[in-house]
Amino acid sequence: MTRLGRALFAVVVVVAPTLTVSGCTATGECVEIAETVTESETVAIGDAEEVDVRLVANIGEFVIRGGAEALAEADFTYNIAKWKPTVEYSESGRKGILTIRQPDVGVGKVPEDAENRWDIRLNSGMPLSISMEADVGDATLKLAGLIVERLVVDQGVGATMIDLGAEIARDSTVEVDGGVGDITIYVPQNAGVIVKAGMGLGSITAEGFEERGGAYVNESYGKADVTVEIKVDTGIGSMTIRTSGRGSASV
Repeated sequence: MTRLGRALFAVVVVVAPTLTVSGCTATGECVEIAETVTESETVAIGDAEEVDVRLVANIGEFVIRGGAEALAEADFTYNIAKWKPTVEYSESGRKGILTIRQPDVGVGKVPEDAENRWDIRLNSGMPLSISMEADVGDATLKLAGLIVERLVVDQGVGATMIDLGAEIARDSTVEVDGGVGDITIYVPQNAGVIVKAGMGLGSITAEGFEERGGAYVNESYGKADVTVEIKVDTGIGSMTIRTSGRGSASV
């Protein structure tokens, strides 16, 4: 079973027990599996001085990272034709808006051997605000070297890993809203960090943090030149905060 298949099984068990593992609806409607294809998209840098990146998907495995010479370079791998994403970019004044969206497909129509993988590279010289909304699947955000002023992740079922990199040059805010799944966040070594966490069923693990006023803060909080503010709300799963490049220990 693929990682996506395991996530779909979690949806069947946790979210919708009336569905079968095959992914068909109660009426027998299923999505047809086709040959796996990989398509690439490139978005050129325009005149914008900052860009909002908006990622919207139902089901899949997602990697967001740096390394693009253009504004964005992406590879999409899928085996359900209806899942071909749309890529749109527009500019208004000094701001650009990049939207990547998967067509809406109900979870109950998805076979367990479905594939949908996004590998998105972004430009390291452009200030970014990134929002990602996904119902089912694992998300890996390797943001080292990127200028991310704000990050919002809304993940229904699946693991979320965010690495902000060892150093940042500007203040940053991170908001994660998770339903079911583990959340791991690597924070910069040169930043003061405050974490406010709302947990349902799960545990919090952090290294070099102390509890203060209902939040977790590191030793550099209030002293460093840059600050990272993190807010996490999750239903079921663990949350781990680590300093990028270091290990971890329980609080």
